[in-house]
Amino acid sequence: MRSSLFYILFLSLLLGACSVKPTDPAKNALKLSLKIERFDSSFFNIDTTHIAKSIHSLYQKHPFFSDDFFRLILMTNPLKDTVSIKAFYRSYLPIYQQAEKINAPSIVQQDLVSGLSRFHFYFPEYTMPTNIIYFIGPLEGYGNVITKEGVGVGLQMYLGANAPWYFSEQIQTIYPTYMSRKFEPAYIPVVAIQNILNDFAASKAVGKNVLTNMIEAGKRQYIINSCLPQTADSLLWGYSNKQLAALKSNENEIWSFILHQKLMYSVAQRDIQDLMHEAAHNDYFGEDIPGDVGRYMGCQIVKAWMAKQSEKTRTNLSELLNTPAEQIFEAAKYNP
Repeated sequence: MRSSLFYILFLSLLLGACSVKPTDPAKNALKLSLKIERFDSSFFNIDTTHIAKSIHSLYQKHPFFSDDFFRLILMTNPLKDTVSIKAFYRSYLPIYQQAEKINAPSIVQQDLVSGLSRFHFYFPEYTMPTNIIYFIGPLEGYGNVITKEGVGVGLQMYLGANAPWYFSEQIQTIYPTYMSRKFEPAYIPVVAIQNILNDFAASKAVGKNVLTNMIEAGKRQYIINSCLPQTADSLLWGYSNKQLAALKSNENEIWSFILHQKLMYSVAQRDIQDLMHEAAHNDYFGEDIPGDVGRYMGCQIVKAWMAKQSEKTRTNLSELLNTPAEQIFEAAKYNP
């Protein structure tokens, strides 16, 4: 099991962000047939006065995910620790009830199926999930997981940015506001594609310099955007509209700073963190620039490289994923 996590107001953002080319090779991608499994409903409809019998019924109805849920998500033995399962049920019943009111599965179904279908078009060698499994897990846990059965979506992480549960001291320590503001249903397809991409191809940036980190992150962002071309840039990036506007208007200055400070080939963890790690703002560039500004810059380099490729290469995202970062940078001739 692996974890993973609106409309643009200005036309300039739509043109400036790392978006899919006007040609859309996956437009007619074969639509995947995905089974929707509501483990959340099954769990919160158990009879807590006969907990052992109810757990047995859950295993019969959801034979694979039940074991993942109890042992890997709740981290308990369902046959021996019924007390903690009852405690979780009582504590999270209000969260389940709120999730039912929001009904995120119906909100995201079309985009989720489309995004996964397009991913399959671009990477047919990857064994795609056949099930989308909705569950309610601990707030400090995962919002998206990959299991033997399919993609699991933890609805406790998609209750809306203003859900009161996200503002407890404990949860704010794990997910501060700049992260929990993305706990909206509309992010489910984006996080699912991110997670599947990470499952398909591990990052090649570990232990590498700043430039490689930027371009490897940029490749992944380009692929996610290609799988969800109708999704707003603010959702694809996880940035606010204000941050996207600031990145576009300051792109040249940001690149000049990286060059003049000789950061590109640095392997220092501090330099990588300052440019690549998610944060409310960037210490180098101020309040309006996101912490992981390097992801944005890397995607601009990837765009410049893609623009120089043949139509065949531009539609072959496996080739993009497998092309070394240094080769992309040298050929891109990126110059904002």
